[in-house]
Amino acid sequence: MVKFIVASNWQKDLIPSLRKDYIDELYGKLVADFVGGGRQSFCLPEVSRKDAAGHILEAHRNNLRFNYLLNGFCLDNKEYTISGQRMIHRLLSWVVNVGVDSVTVTVPYLLELIKKQYPKLKVYVSSLAGVNSVERAKYWEDLGADAITLFYPDVNRDFRLLSALRKNVKCALQLIAN
Repeated sequence: MVKFIVASNWQKDLIPSLRKDYIDELYGKLVADFVGGGRQSFCLPEVSRKDAAGHILEAHRNNLRFNYLLNGFCLDNKEYTISGQRMIHRLLSWVVNVGVDSVTVTVPYLLELIKKQYPKLKVYVSSLAGVNSVERAKYWEDLGADAITLFYPDVNRDFRLLSALRKNVKCALQLIAN
């Protein structure tokens, strides 16, 4: 059965309105955090950390998992500084404390760090990482990825590639539907 992962708008009426027989996970992110994301902040709905935590709790009450996006393209090498590492750990501590089930990353360093220091978090690879070959998928899987969101639109209708990916990669594979 196909299950969908749906973007959260952080609104209180979202979760009760979802068809839980088709949806098992939500994803979202705060407007601003140290890692950033794939969309400009002005495109994201404003939500406080407290309200986000409540929304994640409500998702869990409704048997939905929650994925927090950490899929900024570049951290300007700040991840290699002491202050940058502190900021990453503060953010990840908050993510873990509010009960996030998984995170989505674009930067390999973050995947490795999270798998080593936050082993309870599942780590997904963002479509923004551009995974469009068996070699790229194996690279991320070897780093510890639990799931890879394949690069849209290159892969979605390439059934030969999808078959090769499924045969060669053990982790979950995700497609963006439109």
